[in-house]
Amino acid sequence: MRDIAASLCQWLDEGRGVACAIVVRTCGSSPRPVGSVMAVRDDGCVAGSVSGGCVEGAVIEAAQGCLATGRSRLLVFEAIKDEDAWAVGLSCGGTLHVWVMPVAADTGWREIAAGRPQRLRIKMDADGTCEWAQPEAPSAKVDGEWFEAVLGERERLILIGASHIALALGKMARMVGFEVIVVDPRTAFLDPERLDGVADEVLPEWPVQALERMAIGPSDSVVTLSHDPKLDDPALALALRAGARYVGALGSRSTQDQKRKALAAEGLAEEAGRVRGPVGLLIGAKTPEEIAVSILAELVAARRGAL
Repeated sequence: MRDIAASLCQWLDEGRGVACAIVVRTCGSSPRPVGSVMAVRDDGCVAGSVSGGCVEGAVIEAAQGCLATGRSRLLVFEAIKDEDAWAVGLSCGGTLHVWVMPVAADTGWREIAAGRPQRLRIKMDADGTCEWAQPEAPSAKVDGEWFEAVLGERERLILIGASHIALALGKMARMVGFEVIVVDPRTAFLDPERLDGVADEVLPEWPVQALERMAIGPSDSVVTLSHDPKLDDPALALALRAGARYVGALGSRSTQDQKRKALAAEGLAEEAGRVRGPVGLLIGAKTPEEIAVSILAELVAARRGAL
C-alpha cells in the first residue's frame, strides 16, 4: 500500500490526473480482499491491483472515464457463465464491488506514502466524498452509503539474525507487502552490500532491546533465525508476551524441545505452543531460498487467518 500511495502522490505532483479504485465488497471467492487499492494515471499507467487481472482492464477504462467526468462510480463484477465466455467478470466464481473515484491532492495518501496508516471513509455517491482520520481499530466495512477502511497498516516482519535464510526471506517478504526489520548485534553479518534489498531497516542491537522499543503488537510477526539461543530465546519470549500475530523459530525438533523448556522456565509453557517450529510449511525445503519460501507461505497463511 505504501508503494501504491507513493506512486499516486508522485503522479499528482507531476500534474497528472489520478483515479483510485478500491475493493469495497466481495461475495464468495474473490482474487483480492476488501480494501485492496489500484491507482490509475490518466494515461492508463497503474499501481496496485483489485483482482488477479481478470477485471483490471475494465477498471482502468472506468477510472479514465471518472477522470473525464469528475464523477465517481461503483463497478460490480460477477462470475462469468459458460455462455458469456468473452465477458468481463470473475472466473473464480465470486462477486467483486469496486469503487472508482478521482483523487484530489489531499493529505491522506501522502500520510500513507510516509508510512503512517490512515482511516478512509468514502461516501459512495457520484461526488465520492472522502474523509481521512487517524486509524483506530483496523476495519474494512460498508455501513449504509459509507465505506470505511484503514489503509497502509504496517505489517512488520522482524527477523532475528541476518542469516542466509534471512537474506532470502527478507526480499521475498517485502515483495508481498511486509515491512522487514533485521535485528542482529553481530556486526560481521551486517555488511550493507550483503543486506542490499533485504530489509527496510537493519538494527545492530540485542533483539530484546530492539523489540521492546518497537512495541510489538498483533499485526507483527517475529521469526528467529540466528541459531544462537542467547539471541533467539529471549526474543521468542518477548514476542509471545506481546501477542505477536506470528512467532516462528528455526531449528530441529530437538532444538524446539529445548526452546519450549526455556519458555516454560520463563512462565510461558502454555504460550510456547504458539511458536511455529520448526518454522515454515513442510514442503521438503533444503536450501536457504526454499526454507524462505516455506516460512513466507506460513506468514501469508497467518495474515489471512488460515493457520
